[in-house]
Amino acid sequence: MNPKLKLSKLDCARRQLELAIELFFMERDPVSIHTLAGATYQLLADINKHRGGKPLTTELEGLKRFVIPGKEKELAKLFKEAENFFKHADRDPEGVIDFSPEINELLLWEASLKYSELTSEETSAMVAIQLWFQVKHPEYFKLEASKQNKFKQSALWAKSVGKKQFYREILAASLLQGVK
Repeated sequence: MNPKLKLSKLDCARRQLELAIELFFMERDPVSIHTLAGATYQLLADINKHRGGKPLTTELEGLKRFVIPGKEKELAKLFKEAENFFKHADRDPEGVIDFSPEINELLLWEASLKYSELTSEETSAMVAIQLWFQVKHPEYFKLEASKQNKFKQSALWAKSVGKKQFYREILAASLLQGVK
């Protein structure tokens, strides 16, 4: 008989997040990645709200910072659409969805940042998704002039090696630096 696991909500969030990140980099099933990322994201959003933290980007309150007034609920619903579709069939047992797996990158990136904010820790998998998102989407990030050239080189390297190799090398570098 296996012993029971005593898990906190943050333990569950970390485990789900790390597995979702690994599946993402190993280019596995995007539906499974999204389901794990969505569960993680919801746990972190609930804990964050309970602690009085800033809302996550895809939460209604978080969207108010970026979205045209009056459109927040519509966009929040879009963010939840795939997650709910993958978990429920009570209203639409024969339903079909057009799913864009690109959303997984955003969910994993923001969940890893929020997990780090809530716990003051980050794992090598979280470091990997944060770096990957930044080099794949440099248009969203401010960089000091002194770091722009190094960042461009990193982005070129990441594109040249692909997701799997990028992940393996980041994990190896993290191990050398003592990151979990």
